[in-house]
Amino acid sequence: MKAYTRRGQKVLDYVLEHVPRNGSHGLNHILKVWKFGMELGRKLRADLEILEPALLLHDIIRTPETESVHATLSAEKANEILPRFGYTEDEVEQIVYCIRNHSDSEEGDPESLEAKILYDADKVDGIGPEGVRRVIALAREKGTSLKDAARWYKERIETALAKLHFPESRELAKEKLEFSLEWIERILNEKRKN
Repeated sequence: MKAYTRRGQKVLDYVLEHVPRNGSHGLNHILKVWKFGMELGRKLRADLEILEPALLLHDIIRTPETESVHATLSAEKANEILPRFGYTEDEVEQIVYCIRNHSDSEEGDPESLEAKILYDADKVDGIGPEGVRRVIALAREKGTSLKDAARWYKERIETALAKLHFPESRELAKEKLEFSLEWIERILNEKRKN
């Protein structure tokens, strides 16, 4: 697997070695966010030296126990490891900013172009078949009922759609949305089996 930037390759190699392949926010999620985010970043002429490591490290510390603070913990981990890969203090600060601001539940709305791209790429990956699989996995990890997970997921999708920054993100989300909404409706309307 090849990264877009030289230093990004070092970060990608680190992620491939350290991120679990399974789980609701494992390697598959990170790689999908990275691919869409880099496509969008290239199109919008973002600083790929900032964007690529932010995409790759945005969920580096994420477990069911750390979900509510995962952006902060992932940013702290990025701050710790990025200098090893040749990133300057200013670059690390920008990357950490993106990571801290990618989650609705923590720091606030992203302001830089790169932070907005990370936000959109992360949220778009949560919609559609892959998003439904992640919600089911997250429900299992947390011991939550599927009905509760479906209610939570519906709220998350509504929030994400309202906050997406770019037309490309909104278009891709709309293409994937029907699958998620059908699953939510089916789960919420299922009668309890005796």
